[in-house]
Amino acid sequence: MSYLRAAFFPSILVACTAQNAASDAESGGGAGGKADGLGDIECPASVGINEAPGGQRRCFDEGTGQFVSTACCADLCEGAGWREQDNGRVCAWLGDPGLDGASKGQFAPSMCCELSDDLACARAELDGATCRDPDTDATLDAACCAKQPPAASCHPLVESSVRECVRTRMWEPDGDPELLPMRPTELLEVCTLEGDVTGPMRDELCASFPDEPVCALDFGDFTEQVLAPCGPALHEQYDCAFGTSFRDIERLPNNAIVRESVLTIDDIAELDANDREQIILATRQSAFESVATVEEAFASFDNGELNLVDLIEMGNGRPYRALEFGAGDNSFGAIFEHGTTTLVGVIHDSDLLRPVDEFAPGCDVPFGIPGLSCHSADACEGLPCGGMIDNHPAGEVGRCINSSLGQDSPALEQRCTSAADCPLQDGLICSGITQFDEGFCRPAWVLGQFREVRTIQLPKKGKITRDLYVYGLATVPEDAWINLRLLHPDPKQIKITLIPALQDEGTPFVVFDGKTDPAAVGTTTVEIDRVIAHPGDESLNGKWTLVVEDTKTGKAGMVDGWELRFTSRMD
Repeated sequence: MSYLRAAFFPSILVACTAQNAASDAESGGGAGGKADGLGDIECPASVGINEAPGGQRRCFDEGTGQFVSTACCADLCEGAGWREQDNGRVCAWLGDPGLDGASKGQFAPSMCCELSDDLACARAELDGATCRDPDTDATLDAACCAKQPPAASCHPLVESSVRECVRTRMWEPDGDPELLPMRPTELLEVCTLEGDVTGPMRDELCASFPDEPVCALDFGDFTEQVLAPCGPALHEQYDCAFGTSFRDIERLPNNAIVRESVLTIDDIAELDANDREQIILATRQSAFESVATVEEAFASFDNGELNLVDLIEMGNGRPYRALEFGAGDNSFGAIFEHGTTTLVGVIHDSDLLRPVDEFAPGCDVPFGIPGLSCHSADACEGLPCGGMIDNHPAGEVGRCINSSLGQDSPALEQRCTSAADCPLQDGLICSGITQFDEGFCRPAWVLGQFREVRTIQLPKKGKITRDLYVYGLATVPEDAWINLRLLHPDPKQIKITLIPALQDEGTPFVVFDGKTDPAAVGTTTVEIDRVIAHPGDESLNGKWTLVVEDTKTGKAGMVDGWELRFTSRMD
């Protein structure tokens, strides 16, 4: 499995093996040829597996650094297989050595096991009434041998392409803030019904598996009989309010992120009994099933670090806690009902799975209407489409707002000095404490975050501007933060300014001035995570513009993504 931001490369392409490449070289075949009899090879000469944002491992071209088809890493994945555990399946190396010298039993990238499943399904043959892989004699899903997929099901090979299509498009707004985030269920419809998407999907799948019975169908029949059934068959798996991966939690507008932090073993003393039990249970969702204490749990995490995210999912107005950690460069963890040890989702190699005993994508929290992007109140089923702006490239846009959220809480509009003063279970957050000694408990829909994660190249001299579109919040800001990572040979020559939504009338904020900022001294990397001082009475929703200026010449740098976070109030 792989996440791609701007282009679609299904994971079911032909394997490009070193042996095939060597044979091609000897025969003068170059990069073309066959692999496993599955079709033309479209793989680079040298590939590797690295970690993409969100912890997902992906196959890439070592020559260009670009991500390529998962199947091109078949050689690197050799020896990986599923290992059954009490809490589900994990992908592990079944022999020595694995990738990068990994020993038998250590974690392997899930993409390797899924690739093995894809290729096994392509080799499938009927043995009486049983569908088997002739190479391994393993029993396979009957659909692998079916001439046509059963009704209300999704052919395994096609399902892999659909999953890749959805993941591709989940990441696109991160690299292009002019795009609106979409629910996975909406993307599922795009990937199974829209011809400009399904056409290339069919062409690439059938180029790799020309003998698959479904490839005998023309485009119309393929879409109607093969792809369209994947929508209802997979809908439940994609109806997860947290998305399809751990990192989707913070990119979907229905999730109000209240707290993000990194815990280490030094924080154990501050943990209560429920915190400890959550951490132990989250750890057991990986291969560390025998962990019995929180100390053992932290010893299991990569770098001894645990990522914690507290949030309110606005679709149902309830709070949750996500705990995520690295284990052998893989991402694991769990999502709980806040303040309890009730599992609602499992993080497995970054993907979100239902908390059941089988490998089932999804979670136990379906989408609701509140918190979702909207173009008018018609999309909100009786709720207002609030915080609308009219200058977004996608047209008028706001968020569906549950105006009753928190209204029955006795803490609503009470003063607060910390998040603990405003009960999350009531759908409330503490807003305004970065600007004043005290804030107020407000409903969680007044909180939002907006980001662009692409790397922005800076000129050797001059300035660049980048826009983020803020929408769906109340009218004026209370708390305001900016997060930005600057890389430059000499940060002292960089000045960064933020222009608020009112543009010419708004008050620009100097975020960073290398001439006077101590953070610019003696480094080439500046991490900016700062509160923005603001008048508090200027419009919040609209286009915010970042201006990065290099005041001298001769040295270029980059901004490695930036993010704005706000709480807000009605004017």
